[in-house]
Amino acid sequence: MPGSFFAQYPRHRQLISLNKRFVRKGRSSEFAFRHDWNSLLDVRDSVNKTEPVTMRSTQLFPHADVMVDYLADFAAEQKENIEYGVAVGSISKSADGNFILALEAVDRNATQHTKDAAGKSERIAFCKEVVAATGLWTPKGAYGTVDGAEYVDGYEDLPQTGEAYEGKSVIVLGLGNAALETTQALQPFTSEIHLFARGRNLPEGGEGVRFAHQTHYVEDVRSGLTTVLDTYLLKSLDTFDFDALNLGKRLLVIPCLGNRICCWGVEKDDCADEACKEQFANSGQNLTYWLPHSSFSNDGLVHKRVKSLLQKYAPGAREDVDYKMEEFSKKDSLKSHLEEKGGYLETERMKKLGIHPRVFVDEGIELEVTSALLRSSRELTDELALIRRENSPDNLRYPVDHVIRCFGWKMDTSMFNDSISLGTMLEGRYPQLQFDYQAVGVPGLYFAGTLAHGNDFQRGAGGSIHGFRYTTRALFRLLEEKNHGIKWPSTVFQVTKDRGQLVDQLTGLLQQRINEVSGAYHMIQTLGDMIVFNVDNTSGQNTVHYLEEVPLRHFHERYFALPRLTWLFRYGRNFNGPKVLAPDRAGATTPEEAHKSNFLHPMLAFMPAGKQEPSMRHFLTEDLFTQWKGFTAYAPLALFVSRAIAEATGESSFMQEGTFAVELAKGTTCNVTA
Repeated sequence: MPGSFFAQYPRHRQLISLNKRFVRKGRSSEFAFRHDWNSLLDVRDSVNKTEPVTMRSTQLFPHADVMVDYLADFAAEQKENIEYGVAVGSISKSADGNFILALEAVDRNATQHTKDAAGKSERIAFCKEVVAATGLWTPKGAYGTVDGAEYVDGYEDLPQTGEAYEGKSVIVLGLGNAALETTQALQPFTSEIHLFARGRNLPEGGEGVRFAHQTHYVEDVRSGLTTVLDTYLLKSLDTFDFDALNLGKRLLVIPCLGNRICCWGVEKDDCADEACKEQFANSGQNLTYWLPHSSFSNDGLVHKRVKSLLQKYAPGAREDVDYKMEEFSKKDSLKSHLEEKGGYLETERMKKLGIHPRVFVDEGIELEVTSALLRSSRELTDELALIRRENSPDNLRYPVDHVIRCFGWKMDTSMFNDSISLGTMLEGRYPQLQFDYQAVGVPGLYFAGTLAHGNDFQRGAGGSIHGFRYTTRALFRLLEEKNHGIKWPSTVFQVTKDRGQLVDQLTGLLQQRINEVSGAYHMIQTLGDMIVFNVDNTSGQNTVHYLEEVPLRHFHERYFALPRLTWLFRYGRNFNGPKVLAPDRAGATTPEEAHKSNFLHPMLAFMPAGKQEPSMRHFLTEDLFTQWKGFTAYAPLALFVSRAIAEATGESSFMQEGTFAVELAKGTTCNVTA
């Protein structure tokens, strides 16, 4: 079925892609597409177009079933060219460089592949090029993060609603939108929910939570999924421990108290033997650690109870091998804790703080046990779990009912056999691609959709529909060029004696596209427009080619030998983290300070022939409405265009005063034909 991913994900059925149904009157449909994050590019006439998502749901973030229905309707036009119920069992390369695809029928009810009686695939297909757009389907497992991964539930198996977790305590592992979505969906039902993760690298430096509103990257944590911050910071039993697993820490889980789970945070230094140390960083399971358990007074009731339990349930357990009960004294720690500004707290100050020396220097017993000992006796584990929750300060002292991993997905490479040496990046999440979306080292193998996101990771929106609808169109155009000789969409201008006409035409077209286009708007610093100057000083036949929405890095390589001007959208450097809501978040308010802009703004750059770095740049001032019109925007832009043409052609006459208009005439259109 089309859109089968959305039939399963997100598990709790609310999309995080924006469905903004209205923009101000007078804006173009292309401008409106900047704010429709769910609909695909539909090139059919208005009568035959599929009704977009903005007309199917009034919700700002629609239910995923809306997307399933929309994609089914959209795909209906191509039903004769789409073969459902077929899986690609393997892809290999023949000696002549062609691809061989082994195709297998899929039993939809059993979700299994069927082969003929000889065990071979039902059909073989041959082709010169393959475009893989299979998305991210393989869940990232918990083995690297959890020792005891077999007791962890996977995001992909969760029910769509949280009723199954009524009154339960839950740990959610992960720090992406799947983890936050799960946490938020379960909160109305759980008694406690605790999110544990490893901090991620932040643009401003350090590690922490990558909030999308602070990084400008839509795949980062979205604000609408952060109610756990309220229940954590406004003290309602939930926690948001985003760095609990930093510095290589893992979570150890051991079943206890019926169907519950006892947990510890462990690191390599906690290993009790060499086998543990060797396997700790390699996803080792059932390793042996020394676990801090509880502390109690020497020869008190708890101490006697522990000794009795060890004798009863683990009579063969050896002290210092399977467990430790070591005496401790807080005299030394009291001394350091009572220091204040280089001196000791006076008696009166101690009394006010409720510090009684005798209590704080009492001796006691600290119990440590090995994970191997706990695994060897469920009865002992259960009894000690009851003691731990009352006699330990550990944040993990209370057993939980469920641990759920939400680590996202990676690409499924199982279909590519050994004849295809496919490299991956970001821990196997995406394939390694050239700038034309072709796999590195595998000519003819292309990737589309979210699998092409490696080229714009943490910059553009290529991991979501509102981004990869444009990268997919770019790939389509590249393949049209390569296989059918269809040139990239462009407008061609002749360089004539009327200098002002060319400046005005180019400036008008630039201004129109900057104010409207959606592709460059979403694919920040990845897709943009390029103006290529073909200068022939011998014949004097100079032309200017305006190329729309190109993969910039690929086209810079293609036209490296020619002068070229580009524009793209970008945010200000270092405009991330808490700065995005700081009092000085607006970097510029006047054209002369446009280069200081923080919020989304256009940047133009001119590269001389044979140069990678621009010789000059031009910035447009950040604008809340992303509209750059009028004299203050047009005149500086026209001046920059005239300077670029002059440098590209060597004709200084383009810089003469009065060569071009200082504003675009009202009602003027810029749809210039070749």
